[in-house]
Amino acid sequence: MRVAPSLAVASGGTAGAAARWAIVGSVGYDDGFPWVLLGVNTAGSLLLGVLVFATAADGRELLRLGLGVGFCGSFTTFSSFAIAAAEFGREGNWATVAAFVGLSVTAAVAALMAGGATARLAIRSRPT
Repeated sequence: MRVAPSLAVASGGTAGAAARWAIVGSVGYDDGFPWVLLGVNTAGSLLLGVLVFATAADGRELLRLGLGVGFCGSFTTFSSFAIAAAEFGREGNWATVAAFVGLSVTAAVAALMAGGATARLAIRSRPT
C-alpha cells in the first residue's frame, strides 16, 4: 500500500465528513423533505465533476484522490441518502421517497456533468 494516496483519501474524507456535519448541524434537516441532503449531495457531485475532469488531463493523482475520493466521497454519502429514503418509506410517504430518489439521482448526475463541462471549458480556455 502506498502511503501518500492513503493519506490523501483519509485527509480528504475527514474534511468532507466534517463539512457535511457542519452544514447539517447549522441548517438541520427539514422534516417534510430532505432538501439539505439533496443540496449537499448535488454540490458534492458538481465539485466531483470539476475535479475528475480537471485532474484527469494533468495527472494530479493525489489531488484527485484527496478531494474527489476522500472529500466528495464522505461529503456526499450514499448511506445518508438511503437512510432518508428508508425513513420516508417506513412512514408510508412513498410519493416523497419517489420524489427524493428521482430528484437526488437526476440532480447528482446533472451536477457531475455540469462540473465536468465547466472544467473542460476552463482547460480549453487556458492560454498555451
